[in-house]
This record gives sequence, C-alpha cells and structure tokens, in this order.
Amino acid sequence: MNYWPAEVCGLGPCHEALFATFPELAESGARTAKTHWNASGWVLHHNFDQWRGTAPVARSKYGMWPMGSGWLMLHAWEHYLYTRDTEFLAKMFPIMLGAAEFYSTSMIEHPKTHSLVTCPSMSPEHGPLSAGPAMDTQIIRALYQAVIEAYDILEEKKFVDLSIRRFVDSGVIEKIREQLPKLEPEHIGKWGQLQEWIDDVDDEKDTHRHFSHLWAVYPGSEITVDTPELFAAAKKTLAARGDESTGWSMAWKACEWARFRDGEHAMKILDNLFKPCVPDPKHRQLGKGGLYPNLFDAHPPFQIDGNFGATAAIAEMLVQSHRRDKNGEFVVDFLPALPKEWASGSVKGFRVRGGKAVDFSWKDGKIVDSSIRRLVDLPNERNMSEKTAEPKDDDGHTAAYAKGRIDVPVKRNDSHTEKYLNRHNSILGKIRRNESKRFDIVFCGDSITHNWSRERTKKEVFGLDVWTNEFANLSVLNCGFGGDRVETLHWRLANGELKGYEAGAFCVLIGTNNRQDDSEKIAEGVRALVKTIEAAHPESKIVLMKILPRDDIHPPKVDAEVIARVRGANRYLEEFAARDGRVVWLDLDPFLLNEDGSIRAEYYIDRIHLNPAGYRIWARELKKILGIFE
Repeated sequence: MNYWPAEVCGLGPCHEALFATFPELAESGARTAKTHWNASGWVLHHNFDQWRGTAPVARSKYGMWPMGSGWLMLHAWEHYLYTRDTEFLAKMFPIMLGAAEFYSTSMIEHPKTHSLVTCPSMSPEHGPLSAGPAMDTQIIRALYQAVIEAYDILEEKKFVDLSIRRFVDSGVIEKIREQLPKLEPEHIGKWGQLQEWIDDVDDEKDTHRHFSHLWAVYPGSEITVDTPELFAAAKKTLAARGDESTGWSMAWKACEWARFRDGEHAMKILDNLFKPCVPDPKHRQLGKGGLYPNLFDAHPPFQIDGNFGATAAIAEMLVQSHRRDKNGEFVVDFLPALPKEWASGSVKGFRVRGGKAVDFSWKDGKIVDSSIRRLVDLPNERNMSEKTAEPKDDDGHTAAYAKGRIDVPVKRNDSHTEKYLNRHNSILGKIRRNESKRFDIVFCGDSITHNWSRERTKKEVFGLDVWTNEFANLSVLNCGFGGDRVETLHWRLANGELKGYEAGAFCVLIGTNNRQDDSEKIAEGVRALVKTIEAAHPESKIVLMKILPRDDIHPPKVDAEVIARVRGANRYLEEFAARDGRVVWLDLDPFLLNEDGSIRAEYYIDRIHLNPAGYRIWARELKKILGIFE
C-alpha cells in the first residue's frame, strides 16, 4: 500500500528502492522455494526486512501465505505500464518469470473443482488455512498475464537475451500459458457476494478489516465495470464490511469505492479516516482508525500505510487508467468517482498507464479542459515536455520508426549521392525545428585521423541521425556514419553545426581500422577534439571509450604491431582522462570480455556487435557517469 500512489502521482523514482530489493529477494527466495516447497523459481511469503528473509515468519498461520513474491512482481509490471520503460522491463523480467515459475511448480489440483490452487495458504489474517483463497488466484492470474504479455513485448522488441531464453528453453513460459485457463475462477456466493474462499462460507455480518478477495478490484484490474456480475458481487462484499475500520483498511476501502465509481462513498470513507485519534494520558489507543494530531495514520497505533493509501484513493477518484479497450489499449477515465464536495478543480501531472501524463480541469463536475502527453527521457522523466509533432523522413517515418531511430543511409564514396544528401538535409532541418534539443549523449565512433585542418565541404560530411537507444532509454544524437566519424564531430562542433544543442556527455569511441591510426595521431586528434568540445559545450562531460583491438575482429588487418600501437594509445587516453577532470575514461573490458581477452558471447550478436544485453551494460555505465541512478 505504501507504493500505491507512486506511479499515478508521478513519483515513480520513489518505487526504485523497492525494485532494488527484488534481485536479492529472488536469490534468497529460490532457497526458500526449494527448501520449503520443493519447487522451482523463487518465493516470498508475507513480509521481508533488510536481511531479505523470504521464509514464513511471525504467526505460523499468517506466515504460510506464499503470495508476497507474486504481488511485488506486479509492482514492477505496473511501473512498466506507466512508463513503457522497456529496459526496466527486460531487467525485471527474469525475476518476474522466476516468481511465476514457483507457482507453476507448487500449485496442486483441487480435488473438488480440479482447478489449480495454492495449498497450504490462507486469506491474509482472516479465516483458516485453506486451499486456493480468492486473493491467491487473483494475484497468480494477474502475474501470469503480465509475464506472458511482457515476454511478447520483449520478443517483439528483440530484448530476449540468454537470461530470458533459458526460461523459454526449459518450457516455463509455455507451462504458464497452459496453466492460465486452469486457475480457479471467481465465485459468487449465496448472498450475492464475491467469495473469499472456494467454499461458500462468507459471513454477511463479518466486518473484518481485511477484504483480501477484493484485490482483483484494486490494486488489481481483473474486476471492472466491464465484468458487471463480478463487479456487483464485489461491491456487495465491500458494503457488508462496513465503513469504519483501522486506518489502513479505510484507505483501501476508499480506493475500492473509487473503482466502484461511487465518489460519495469514497469521500465518506476519507472523512472517517480523517477523524482525530487521540491517545489518553496513559498512552492507550482510543477508538478505531483515524489520524493523529500530526496527520499520521492510526491503525491504531501508527501505520504509514493509511497515509499513502488515502493518497492513492484521491488519485483514483480523479483519474483511472486500468481498463483496456478491445484492442488492448488503456482507457483513461477522467473524474470516475468525483464527490459533490469537489465540484470544480484542476490537477496537473498525474500519470496514466501507457506512458502518459495528464492535466485536466473541471467545473460543476464536468471536464472543461484536458491534455494527455507522452512521457519522454525515460526512465527518469527528465525534461518532460509535451509531445510535439515528430519529424518524419520523406517516406513518412517518424523518430519512433525502427525502434526510435531515424535512419539516414548516408554512405561514403559512390553511395554518397545527391539523393541521400537531400534526404539527410531534409531530416536535419526537421530535427532542428523540433523544440527539444537536449540529449543525454552525443555519440560518435570509428576512426580518428590527424588531419584536423583540412577543408571539408558539405558533401564530405557524413550523416547525422537522432535516435533513442531502446536498450538504454537514453536520448542520443548520433553524429556520422562510416569511418572518420570522430573527425566529423570535430568538424560539426568547429563550424557551429551543433549550436543550440545540449548534451549530458559527449561519448567518443575511437577505432583502429587502418594503420595510420597510431598513438601519436590518435593523441593529436583526441587533444583537438577535447579542446573543441570544452569550448563549444563547457557544461558537458566527455567520455573516452577504450579501444578494443583484437585479432579475432578484423583479421588480418589487426596484427601484433597494430595491437602494440593501440595499447600505447589506450595508456595515453587513460592518463589523459586522469589529468583532465572533465574527461572520463570508460573501460568496458571487465564487463564484456573474459579474463583471456575473448568476448563474452552472451553480450554479442557476432564478434564485434553488441546485443541488447551488451548495450544495457554500456548504458548502465553511461548512466553512472551522467548521474542517472537505476
């Protein structure tokens, strides 16, 4: 509950502390899954702490609940839905899949319904140990659906690397697809309620603070107005639980009533939550939940959950985005549960699923103005601005085409035709008309030569493109195609070609594709380039990437003599970076190469080109330099 308002309220970075625990929980959870359940994957029971314990703790009955891992993984999925951060999804996916794998190997067939269920488990803090309580199945169903959809997304965007492929090869994803329709369905009971258990034993007079079987309404999204029978049964269940309870319970009820589109009832719950809760002189707690004088939520005693849960409830009363249309696109509902007390108002910066932000205002309960804009510069949402008309090439392709890249096929020599020049100039002009000229990285690579004073004409300048690195979620201005791209960058800077652009860093990859690139000439070129960057962009960092000469890449051009020269150049570049405080030396060898100097195959498509996993390593190190923390 503490993280429920994070995404919708534009506080996604606050979620990162929770996400940081997931790899550690998966590690300890794998041992727990094997030891306690003889199952694959990993599991977290009903809580964890700084030691990342995942085994059952506290009261034995409560501690047996095995759904902590499934629920937490859906936080990761929600973060993706709100941000469309594919790199984040690729990072989280093996952990999500491991959680799903646990349920796929630990569930059993119910002897009466023949559906797949958890056992043993319980509806949290309510009722006996049981098989397949509703909340368990709801979370597993949501997790399975998320994993399947996430895999399809990553496969489509070619993010499926070895860490994911092993699950595919072992049949885990196929097993999840097969099990999904075999999960226990929802049940409507004898008094019209949504059943908490498979057996119809719910008590209509039960006002227990927990109503875990309504998870599918909120924070889940299985039960909506688009499933009217279940929607009505869930609403009847919540009404039977009553309006007063502990602080956190009332916050959750307010979220539920917002999803039921009953703004007056949600407001009534919030009013109850705001009632004062004052301890007596002997420090005993009085009454039910409410707020202490400092506005902290009272269970009683203090539980911060109620504060954050109430924040989420207010957001849900104003905007919702959990439903999908027939095409699978998220539907944005403005003012779905507006109480009369809030007849007029405005909000800015709410987030909605699909990677968008919304601003809107209303008067007399009706929307009078609204805007929906796409978030940019993910995952940190730096420099967020409204989406402007995207530049298109002559074929009508936008910057989102081909994974966010505008391809300018400008090549050297005989391919450097007037047709390509015209296309290049057209795109460059459209890029310049775009309001956003802020890039995380200006990148260039390939050979560097010593002749910096040579006159260059427009036709001798190689291409320029703008693309968003899907593996890095970094906005990148890529200068040049073909050899001598570093010299091209120098020419652009010296001639004001990039005037007005801002860059977090200039990243320079220096190649050694010909024998004239010896140490002295490389050093001369680097000195000239750094001097030019410092003059034109004094606020930008400069990143020199290590040259990686290996005889298995360009045989027979790279021989012992070339390698010796390049090693000397590397030593010079590293010393150069150490002397200049603005220059950073980036050595990816420890990450991408084995100890013997050979490439680590899991990071390469072939002997030279990185795959998505390799690019993520590159991006991770660049983000550290830029101060972007994941």
